[in-house]
Amino acid sequence: MMEFWPVIVVTIVGFFGLAALLLIPVWKFLNKEERVAEKLDESHRDQNGK
Repeated sequence: MMEFWPVIVVTIVGFFGLAALLLIPVWKFLNKEERVAEKLDESHRDQNGK
């Protein structure tokens, strides 16, 4: 059983590394889009006087 531990650890670390590699750019993109939407909403409210 001890010979499987390195494989298990590398698999878990690799999985989380790949998940971070793929999800961090998506998270940054969504945050940027949320800021743009808030600015657009704010400017729309200012134009309508509300």
